Amino acid sequence: MDAPRDPGPAARPAARPAVVGATPTRSVLLGTRGSQLALAQAGHVAEALHAATGLTSHVVRVKVEGDDHSVPLDRPSRPGMFTSALRDALLAGRVDYVVHSYKDLPSEPCPGLVIVAVPPRATPLDVLVGPSEGLSALPYGATVGTSSPRRRAALARLRPDLQVVAVRGNVDTRLHKVADGTVSAAVMAAAGLTRVGLMDPSWPYLTPDLLLPAPAQGALAVECREGDPLIPLLAKLDHPTSRLTVAAERAVLTGIEAACTTAVGALATWDGRVLTLEAELSDHMGVDYARVSLQVEIVTRDMTEALRAAWRLGMDVAALLLSGPPTPPVAPLPAPAAPLPTPDLVRATTRDKDLLMTTTAFDPTPSDLLRAYGGARTAHRPVWFMRQAGRSLPEYRQAREGTTMLESCLTPELAAELTCQPVRRHKVDAAIFYSDIMIPAKIAGIEVDIVPGRGPVLAHPLRTAKDVADLPDLDPISLAPITQGVQAAVAQLGSTPLIGFAGAPFTVASYLVEGAPSRTFEHVKALMAEDEETWHRLAAWVARTASQFLLAQVQAGAQVVQLFDSWVGALSVDEYTRYAAPHSSAVFDAVAARTSVPRVHFGTGTSHLMVDMHAAGATVMGVDTTQSLAQAEARLGGEVPLQGNIDPELLAAPWETLEQHVREVLRSGELAPGHVVNLGHGVPPTTDPDRLTRLVELIHSIPDENAVDAAS
Repeated sequence: MDAPRDPGPAARPAARPAVVGATPTRSVLLGTRGSQLALAQAGHVAEALHAATGLTSHVVRVKVEGDDHSVPLDRPSRPGMFTSALRDALLAGRVDYVVHSYKDLPSEPCPGLVIVAVPPRATPLDVLVGPSEGLSALPYGATVGTSSPRRRAALARLRPDLQVVAVRGNVDTRLHKVADGTVSAAVMAAAGLTRVGLMDPSWPYLTPDLLLPAPAQGALAVECREGDPLIPLLAKLDHPTSRLTVAAERAVLTGIEAACTTAVGALATWDGRVLTLEAELSDHMGVDYARVSLQVEIVTRDMTEALRAAWRLGMDVAALLLSGPPTPPVAPLPAPAAPLPTPDLVRATTRDKDLLMTTTAFDPTPSDLLRAYGGARTAHRPVWFMRQAGRSLPEYRQAREGTTMLESCLTPELAAELTCQPVRRHKVDAAIFYSDIMIPAKIAGIEVDIVPGRGPVLAHPLRTAKDVADLPDLDPISLAPITQGVQAAVAQLGSTPLIGFAGAPFTVASYLVEGAPSRTFEHVKALMAEDEETWHRLAAWVARTASQFLLAQVQAGAQVVQLFDSWVGALSVDEYTRYAAPHSSAVFDAVAARTSVPRVHFGTGTSHLMVDMHAAGATVMGVDTTQSLAQAEARLGGEVPLQGNIDPELLAAPWETLEQHVREVLRSGELAPGHVVNLGHGVPPTTDPDRLTRLVELIHSIPDENAVDAAS
């Protein structure tokens, strides 16, 4: 990329101070390019800056060679010219700050300037824009537009029959070329489409297993002059996780010293402790291809040290891409054979990888909750409650008035509000997404209702081989209300982690067979005994839908997943290992294959199943009230982080009784490598919410004497 054109101190006009003093009442000039996307990005930063600091920003268009308004739309831009023009304006004092697309920045910093903030990164992946439901659904020989050598190379590997053409210009221009039939579809960045408000949730994502994004795709950078008096205020916009992951990705690009004949993709994710970086390198035709994935554990609280570790990881990945043996390309996707079918008859097969499955990166100073889930003792004891969003809260009852349970779960704005309510009221250390274990079945097309005071009720229970054979696939597009709800909740929660959840195969399958809650499970056990193959087919279907449901939540920003197996305690050890464990393992395996978020497993009445439930693939075990935390840890060999297990029935007891019980629970959990405080089951609907708030304050006031500093 071109270096910034700095005329030097003698030739450069004197730069006026960005703001006189540090008062947040002054307005500032925020420079950006004049393109549709750049203006939207600057507006996003201006809103965030005002919310965080009170500063009012006036967006200033900086004329840039290559902007949508200054060159023909189909002419490629000159690398580095966007950054150079913006930096010239900043150095000349014509603007106070500038907003860059991070991927446009040169590797070397500009003397006299500093990247003061990297705001939260938008979804970094690409989408297939157009009427198709996926790459495999495009007609044979279809024309696909793209502006990127990286995308061109991936399309050549995945669908060599496609005709790939260059489509450049602003977002509207590219979309118009799809709409008018110039191309059948186009591959574009999801972040840009979202920021200009033109993202269609029906457009399928190209998942990381198919195509890695460009290094730093979806990230912004706010740059200012060194010594600016408002740097401490501007730093409030900084999202350390985005800065950390982008540093690793950009190091790959630097290490490769990419030439115009190469295509580079990179995606870094962070789970609170482990930074994972995956990168690929190919020629423009997708023939020579290499792909590498490496991880590094980062435990320091020092951001400078963390960034150094991320940079070293990226350079190591680059070296492996350049020196290692070629990686076998991804197998081409199935494509319709010629003659071409009519487009409306082409439908992609629903597969797990059609989902966007990427882990939202976490703060490099991870929350105490994430550290505890990762096996660390924390001085601040993290706590949240199962069913914390529920009828115990008056604001919950008010928000849900006039809506059914299922309507509430499938209305993104309402689900996000209900998710965040207990965090605002109780100051708990995590939110859990407001939904229900039967939602995947509902959106797959099964007739199920949540009857107040009773629970899930099916119009037609599934008890025969034909019932199971007729089960529909869960279309990833139908998960849009879930991903939108999670994204809305994450935006409100800030640094508070969000937990995604799903029902475990045994419990959900039990509802599907019984048709309603049951204490005896007579139909379930009869099906297991009389037609074991049908039972396993049903449980496998539930496992697939649960995996899709969990991964959709992770994609949208959930940082932990929990698998609830409410009724599995009704099984013996032999029954569990034969009928339930394989399917719970399938869920955990699917999640672990795509993300490294903590995986919590919880069931009631399961003291006899703890070892086997953990072996199914959980990294954290939830504990109910049928055993103490010390007993659970002894069963698990002292190596598994625990969650639990305050007795919810004691929430209504005299305060002295409850406090004594809570202190006993904390002492019982001292031998676990990590402990997240929770209940042994859900919050009863009659619980006084003030009691829960006071309980959180009590738990937070009792430091863990076994805590180990994250940097030690």
